[in-house]
Amino acid sequence: MQISCLWHDDYLLSVSLSGAINYLDIAHPDAPKRVVQGHATNLCGFAADVKGGIFYVSDVDGRIGAWNFKTGECQWLHGKGHEKTVVALAISSDGKNLASVGLDDKIRINSVESHSFKEDATALGGKPVAIAAANHDKDLFAVVTAQEKLVLLRGSKVVSTTDLGVRPNNVVFSPNDSQIAVSGKDYKVHLFDVSHDAAKASKVYDNHIKEVNVVAYSSAGALVSAGKDRNIFFWTNDKPQNATGWCFHSAQVTDISFSPSGGQLVSGSADENIIVWKDTKTYENTRTTWEAAHCQGVERVFFWDEKTVVSIGADRVIKVWDV
Repeated sequence: MQISCLWHDDYLLSVSLSGAINYLDIAHPDAPKRVVQGHATNLCGFAADVKGGIFYVSDVDGRIGAWNFKTGECQWLHGKGHEKTVVALAISSDGKNLASVGLDDKIRINSVESHSFKEDATALGGKPVAIAAANHDKDLFAVVTAQEKLVLLRGSKVVSTTDLGVRPNNVVFSPNDSQIAVSGKDYKVHLFDVSHDAAKASKVYDNHIKEVNVVAYSSAGALVSAGKDRNIFFWTNDKPQNATGWCFHSAQVTDISFSPSGGQLVSGSADENIIVWKDTKTYENTRTTWEAAHCQGVERVFFWDEKTVVSIGADRVIKVWDV
């Protein structure tokens, strides 16, 4: 269904109810010569396949868009899918599978090559909150649920379930896959040792004074946490290396990401700003701030390479930044 049209000079355009913009060709009326796709509802999950030049974004309508980094064009994954909000996404370490978790309480391991949702789905036993893919093991995924569970999957098969004892916000694998970090609503970061497809509680970090929203590992294994207290902490040898934290956002930190080398960190916040931190060795707060990056707040940030950051916001906009 078309809901609007425009004829301007050589351009004849129409807008579909789905949000697509169609470039029409009078000489060939059977089909548009170009269709520009995009999300029309709030954005949720994000996953990047840097080698493949594609990043994936999900929304509350249950759609997943595959965005070409160079051209900016989007193509939707085909098939039935979750038919509800797709909460989070993760790319397998070999780049061949895109894992998606939705409010149908299921996980789908979707083939990137087929560009479609997998028909079969695996029940998680609860509402998924976040998902992470292992960095080396192409079949290993971790999901945390609102029912306070850490679920490990090998492909689409659940291999172990661990009680967290806390409502989680985020989950991530360490660079060598031997450890999982979970950020909690109890103001703490919980670490789990991973061995033989099982997770065992290990350590707890508790410098935050409010909920910990996100955690991230650098390529060298440094752990960073950030949350509703606006603070960002670096953890090495079980101690915060920046003891007073980095508290330069004026609202909660919603996401963080290391550059591939680990030499820089980017953070996004509900204050609508993005900060690129330049010193991850001596922990000086040398930084560059992009103000008003996204209206109503920044949802996700990701270092694509050493000079480029991708961000998505509550304004339903995806942006690419030069560092």
